[in-house]
Amino acid sequence: MYKTILYLIILGLLAAADDAPAQSLSSRDSAYPNYLTGNALWLACGQTVDGNPPDACAFYVAGVSDGYSTTRLAQITSHIDPGPRTVCIPAGVSGDQLADVVRKYLSIYPEIRHDYAGLIVLSALRAAFPCPTSQ
Repeated sequence: MYKTILYLIILGLLAAADDAPAQSLSSRDSAYPNYLTGNALWLACGQTVDGNPPDACAFYVAGVSDGYSTTRLAQITSHIDPGPRTVCIPAGVSGDQLADVVRKYLSIYPEIRHDYAGLIVLSALRAAFPCPTSQ
């Protein structure tokens, strides 16, 4: 029940965050008309609140991270080989810390902001938290 409520809150925040800046996004965003792009995520993650990333940013990043982990778990429990792990987030890493990693990645690589935000988040997490080669 808690996760359902959390997901609904996240969806609402993302919808609110995505509506306002949509007019300022480049025409390249049309490649992903049904998905959040890195440009929209950059806008959602841009301003910090008391040194922390905005909730919409942190929730989106946490959702992508949870989705990655849940997909892997579903494959394993269905006896489907998910392949090697590519993201290994250490215990104790907070949602705000994950969002900070993505914010930094978006600032270092502005040339990819037109791409699908979910893939950008995974790329940022993979770069920051690579798995040991034995995973």
